[in-house]
Amino acid sequence: MNRQTDFLNSLLGGKASLDDEKIKSLNEDFKFILEDALKNNFIEKEIEVEIVTKIFAAIIPSQLTPYFMKEIPTQLFYDFGVYLVNNSRNNIFEIIHNYLDVFRYSEFLERIYDERKWDDLIYQLIVSSNFTVEKLFSQRVNDYGNKTLFKILKGAKVINYSFETISNEVAKYGLAFASYIKNEKEENFKTAFLLDNSLTMAKLDIACLTAGIVNVMIPANSVSHHISYILNVTQATLLFVTDEKQLAKIKTIKKELTYLKQVVLLEGKSAEDWTFSFEEFLALGEGSNKEFLNELKSDTNCNSTATIMFTSGTTGEPKGIVFSQANIVYKRFCRAMALPKINDGDKYLAFLPLFHTFGRYLEMMGAIFWGAEYVFMENPSAETMVTHMQQVKPSIFISIPKKWMQLYERIISEVDVEFEEEVTIKNKVQEITGGKLKWGLSAAGYLPADIFMFFQKYGIELMSGFGMTEATGGITMTPPGKYVENSLGKELPGIEIKVAEDGELLIRGKYVMTGYYGESYEETFDSEGWFATGDIMR
Repeated sequence: MNRQTDFLNSLLGGKASLDDEKIKSLNEDFKFILEDALKNNFIEKEIEVEIVTKIFAAIIPSQLTPYFMKEIPTQLFYDFGVYLVNNSRNNIFEIIHNYLDVFRYSEFLERIYDERKWDDLIYQLIVSSNFTVEKLFSQRVNDYGNKTLFKILKGAKVINYSFETISNEVAKYGLAFASYIKNEKEENFKTAFLLDNSLTMAKLDIACLTAGIVNVMIPANSVSHHISYILNVTQATLLFVTDEKQLAKIKTIKKELTYLKQVVLLEGKSAEDWTFSFEEFLALGEGSNKEFLNELKSDTNCNSTATIMFTSGTTGEPKGIVFSQANIVYKRFCRAMALPKINDGDKYLAFLPLFHTFGRYLEMMGAIFWGAEYVFMENPSAETMVTHMQQVKPSIFISIPKKWMQLYERIISEVDVEFEEEVTIKNKVQEITGGKLKWGLSAAGYLPADIFMFFQKYGIELMSGFGMTEATGGITMTPPGKYVENSLGKELPGIEIKVAEDGELLIRGKYVMTGYYGESYEETFDSEGWFATGDIMR
């Protein structure tokens, strides 16, 4: 135990107190500790469980994680993960959660790229230790504290909100929800959002996801008929709307809404007795229902329904897509395995709707998962996009093809891409995009291959992807550095794809939705768990 104790003491002392030789020595110690834990079946010895728990808890605060994860033998780390799954019990959940935390580091993910054996292991670790959205969020708040999570832009003014600040706000929102639910004595409570992108919407969403409160996402551009259908079919009793404009839609259908009791306005006020202001909603939590909020969290597990999102309903009534806690958390690990170089130094410039999967999961939840920054664009105009790129210098931009075309058109309006020297063109690309943009994704539409290759040529790894709401977003993506013309890439980690005899794409995986709301499993999936996407592959 002396070697383990000495190793722990070195971690607690932190990286600043160590020279290169000592760090190299600690790498060997970490390897020995994992080997020794496996060899001696450490789970059976309480004192060893205690020391291994403390070691894993101290790795990230020590700032030595990149060094360890760059050197630890990948097979040894895998074997240790398998051991944790096979022996999962309450007293090692903390070890599993910290194992998952260090696993996500780029220094390790780059070494296991394309090794699909990790897909199932990570899922089993998540489920066996009940690693819910709440556990993930709390872990990142602990990891990053005062680091910026969300950034709001108001002209030249920039307002930063740290992980810790957002956590405190989310706690207030959670208490308000808990008070409302307790006061109304509601079982199977659901709330619904009819909201435009805002920091408040993000905090409300995080509050629900972390408290185990099922929230129903209604697209902000929904027509009244679809809003009525969604609210009635889900039996949501509390609705949040952005302002009087959205409230007007509700007024026209209020008599049709069988279950809706209250509407909360984020902005403005209404004389209707079934509405109240956001300030009044938050005041519900001032009496504190912390104990009840903790009960809601403790009753939530990885199989619990987390949220319901709805399709557009362009070809009929909207369909409710049900996601579990595990769907959301597991997808983040799988996307990280597909994009191993993204990390907590990255910054999103984001405008995609938070009621769609790419905006909600890849951007908002992605920023939380990676410890990155999420910057809200003031509006989606091309001019605002460029202004904000130059202002905040993002490293990640995810968009529909239209925005990439607008960016390209802005560049070619200022430099002749056919005749100017490459260095001149590259300088102009960097000037317009802020100089830090490294990662891009274009999905949900066609973008010409020459546009992909233009950005790639000048330092922006623009990838192509295909996805759908039912798969928590992405299904395929062109791997970084391996773009193929007019290709949607290969399947992401954690999902299987195949083409049926009639050409329809089928998908199967642990982050595919649990089902459509109100429909049985058998109505949605075949006997082998395959989901028919409705997309024909040619």
